Amino acid sequence: MRNGLLLVFREYHATSSVDQDLKSALFSALEIATRNTFGDSLDIIQLKTLSIIYYNSPKNEGKFVAYAICDRDTDYKLMKELLHKILDTFLEEYAENLDSPIKTHYDSFRNKIDSFFKDLSEKPDERAKSLFG
Repeated sequence: MRNGLLLVFREYHATSSVDQDLKSALFSALEIATRNTFGDSLDIIQLKTLSIIYYNSPKNEGKFVAYAICDRDTDYKLMKELLHKILDTFLEEYAENLDSPIKTHYDSFRNKIDSFFKDLSEKPDERAKSLFG
């Protein structure tokens, strides 16, 4: 996300029919308002059934944010670490191409996002086979 602009989007389960750019702008506005009002960044928003987990890049003073909309009982620490890895990898790979972003330039990054989440989607026996097989 950059000033509310969604750069890369990966969806595993639909959360609503609302336009993804609109959602991104809302989540970005909440983050900016929290930072400006309280001098602190958002970390997590808990709803009845969902959590919105944020990771802000400390290198870019919160200019870039990764977020995940998850079930409320999702392991917060694990998700935060995955978002950290995803955003840091994204910023490393596209450091030269972030001032005037064109969304289609980032399409291939979706596969990398999938690889970060691969372990979460595998069943324990599948994970054991990939580790020891």
